[in-house]
Amino acid sequence: MLQGQQQATLKGVKAFEIHGQTYYDILYELEGGERGTGRVAPEVIYAHPRAGDQVVLHFVMGMVTQVERVLG
Repeated sequence: MLQGQQQATLKGVKAFEIHGQTYYDILYELEGGERGTGRVAPEVIYAHPRAGDQVVLHFVMGMVTQVERVLG
């Protein structure tokens, strides 16, 4: 996907620090079953992401650029 967004489920979330700032490696499953991974900075993901969360992933050039939690 060049640019766009898709609904997904987080399958794994691993937090780690670089220079005192927390980043996240995420494993996700898109609707339809395709799995992928991404590494995101704290300003583009909601607080306390967890495996099992329903999300909307934003992509540019195939890379995750934003993660929004779907409430409901």
